[in-house]
Amino acid sequence: MLKGRKPSGFHGFTADLESVAEIIRQWVSDQGRWLSTKFLIGESYGTTRAAGLAQLLQDDGMYLNGLMLNGATPFTAAEDSLAHLAIARERHDDIEHHYYPAGHMMHVHEPSRVQQSADLRDFVRRRSGGPA
Repeated sequence: MLKGRKPSGFHGFTADLESVAEIIRQWVSDQGRWLSTKFLIGESYGTTRAAGLAQLLQDDGMYLNGLMLNGATPFTAAEDSLAHLAIARERHDDIEHHYYPAGHMMHVHEPSRVQQSADLRDFVRRRSGGPA
């Protein structure tokens, strides 16, 4: 808990996003990492949080190299979240969608988990400017 802050100040979707964005911005500033490669990943409800955080950070001048949304249920929730972000038209080709037999439960289907790990590794390499 943060000293001098009431937990209720972090309750609610917007307050949650703002508090997490503040922590990210502070860490990036403290570490001098504004020019570093930056990714967000969200899983399950975290897909909604990551999509909102990406927009909030972008609005504040922090651009991400990648946003990974894992396990949105139903599958179209990730697509719906992305559709509501103010993503520049020229960036739409940078968006990839992958679907796996395990859905969002990678821990119960080893082939899906292995394939997702490979897809994420390749995505990060490509978005970081490394070899695919």
